[in-house]
Amino acid sequence: MHAFFPHPKDHLIILRIAGKIDPVDRESIRELLDSRIREHRKIQVLIEIYDPEEADQGDTLKMEIINKGLHRGVERLAIVTDKSDDQFSKDLASAFPLAEIDYFTSAAREKALSWVQTGNSPNFHHRHEH
Repeated sequence: MHAFFPHPKDHLIILRIAGKIDPVDRESIRELLDSRIREHRKIQVLIEIYDPEEADQGDTLKMEIINKGLHRGVERLAIVTDKSDDQFSKDLASAFPLAEIDYFTSAAREKALSWVQTGNSPNFHHRHEH
């Protein structure tokens, strides 16, 4: 399941993914990314991930994002998860090879929100760019 949280800055997408995501969820996520990228050309995305049920879900969503060419429009991606070895997060991050990516714990969600909008990361533990 996924949920979208509106933000006053329309070029910022905030998503929460919890448990199983089905084809309808994936389509909704793709459509949201596509519409915002068409409107703004470059967007920022914050994704909160809580207990994905299936290990291959991230890879499936990744392939759908790449096949639609949506990976080119995301300039910054913040992934919020409390599991450092989460394969879903790793698969999802790899869908955006051109994006600047950083990982945050749920306790640092506000820092993630600030970083994804500005790119400023005063004291972050782990940043990696693809």
